[in-house]
Amino acid sequence: MTLHNIYTISWVMDPRKGLIEDGTLALPLPTTNLPFQKSKWEVSGVKEHKTVIREGNDILLVVPDGDNSILLTAKVTVSAFSYRKQLVKKTGEALPREVLPYLGASEGIDPKSPKLAAIVAELKNDDPVVTVKNIAAWMNKTIKYKIVYFDSVEKIVEAGHAECGGWSALFAALCRASGVPAREVWGVVKTTPDFAPPGHLKGHAWAEFFIAGVGWVPIEPQTPDTLGMMPTGYVRMHHYDVVHAFRTPDKRRVNANMWSTGGDIPKYTESR
Repeated sequence: MTLHNIYTISWVMDPRKGLIEDGTLALPLPTTNLPFQKSKWEVSGVKEHKTVIREGNDILLVVPDGDNSILLTAKVTVSAFSYRKQLVKKTGEALPREVLPYLGASEGIDPKSPKLAAIVAELKNDDPVVTVKNIAAWMNKTIKYKIVYFDSVEKIVEAGHAECGGWSALFAALCRASGVPAREVWGVVKTTPDFAPPGHLKGHAWAEFFIAGVGWVPIEPQTPDTLGMMPTGYVRMHHYDVVHAFRTPDKRRVNANMWSTGGDIPKYTESR
C-alpha cells in the first residue's frame, strides 16, 4: 500500500507587499505531475489570474483586486517514492541540453571558484551519485545549521554555518563544481513549533541534482539519508533557475513574492 499525506494548504497574502510587474503578481504553485506529488488549487480575491510555465516551474500570475487579500488554496498529495533503484541502474548517457545551465553560475554561486574547486577535489568520483553522497557527507561534517544569511557560498564555507537557504546553495554549488547539475528547491514543510505555530507549514529550501537516465533527484542536504527519497512532510513548490534571484528586484524569484506578502507560514490540515 502506498504511503501518502494529503495536505489542504491556505496561503493568505497581502499584494501590497509583493513585486507587481505589468499589473500582475507572480506566485509559485505546488508542483504537480511528479512521481511523488500531485496537486489541485484555486485562487480568490483577485481580478484575473492565469498560469504559465517558466523554466519548468508552475507560476500563478494574478491581477490583484485593489488591496484585498489573495487566498490561494491547494490540495496536495505527497506520496512516498524512491529514486534509489533508478540510481543503481542509471545509464550514464550524456546530459541533455536543458540541464546544462544548472552547471553554471547563479546568485551567490560561482562553480569555478578556487575555494569550491579545492573542496571538490577530494569529493569528486567517476560515479556522479558517489560524488553527491560525498558532498552531502562533507557538508554534514563541516557545516552547522545557524540562521545567518550570506551573499555567497564561499562565505558559508569560511563561517562554517548557514540556514536552509545557505545549505541548499552550497550543496548546489559543490555539485556544479564537480560537474553534476544541481539546483535549489523551495517549498513548505511540516516542522517544529520553533519555526511555525501548530497547524502551519513553514517555507524551506532543499535541493535536487540531475543524473542522466534518471532525471532530477531530490535531497535534503541537512539529512543525507533522504537522497532520492524525500519525507512526505515536504511540499515542493518550485526550483530556482539560474536567471532569477532573491535579492534582485527586477528579476525576482517567485518565492520571494510569496514570502514578502505573508505566505511563508501557511495554514494547513492533513489527512491520509
